[in-house]
Amino acid sequence: MNSHDKALYKALKFLSKNSVKKCKEMEKNNPKKYYKHVSKAMEESLEESNLIEFNYQEEDFSPVIGKGVTQLRILEDIKRKEKSILISIGALVISVGAFIISLVALNK
Repeated sequence: MNSHDKALYKALKFLSKNSVKKCKEMEKNNPKKYYKHVSKAMEESLEESNLIEFNYQEEDFSPVIGKGVTQLRILEDIKRKEKSILISIGALVISVGAFIISLVALNK
């Protein structure tokens, strides 16, 4: 996952966990905390891409809309696959190490 995808994932994940009302309050009362997770440029980019929307009548819902949820799922899947690859490489290294140790033990 490249740095843009990581920032996108971080922003979408944060926004999906909070309601529109909570996001607006946090942006107003504690902008440093809000912009730590969602930069102004990222927020504008997400709104232009129709991944989030803050103009809901019902403010108890997350600002992440259908297309944004789909994008978040794709990014979570990429993150999960990266983790699986790293675990597989670790298992392979352990297996090769065990094989080498067993060969050394047999030759003694």
